[in-house]
Amino acid sequence: MATTHFTLLLILGIALLAVAVVLSFKPKLPAALFAYCGMLTLHFGGHIYLTSSALASWSIATLIVAWLFLMQPKGEPKSSQLANIYVGLGSLAGLLVGLAVNARFMLLCLCLGAIFGFAAYCKTPAGRWLKFPGLTFIQYFCNKCLPIVITFAMIGISIEGFLVK
Repeated sequence: MATTHFTLLLILGIALLAVAVVLSFKPKLPAALFAYCGMLTLHFGGHIYLTSSALASWSIATLIVAWLFLMQPKGEPKSSQLANIYVGLGSLAGLLVGLAVNARFMLLCLCLGAIFGFAAYCKTPAGRWLKFPGLTFIQYFCNKCLPIVITFAMIGISIEGFLVK
């Protein structure tokens, strides 16, 4: 019975992390909420270990991202959704490179991937209005990249927990 419970928590945690990845590219709900719930599910299922301070820090980060999501204006234009795809792919690539090199560099590579993805979006016709680099770029970067970076960081920590364990 106990192994069934832990297996169910493992499947649920992985499913929540997968939903978070999808929501990073098509943001209908805050992806960080699903990543945090997936990370918590894996932690309480005994599949990864997180300290109480790490759980508190990621819960605060998740609440900030959820608040930012609620403050965004409704009816996001298609060109803005394209930014999520560029930033998401850049972040995913950075996450994988960071995990391949060394887990300690995961967050650095993740942030660099988000920056490169967003800079690539700024070079497309839909993103030229951001005037890379400039103040508009920095404001929009924080609005688009922070939620994706936090989401992928929690996913990376979950993956790292499997690799270490």
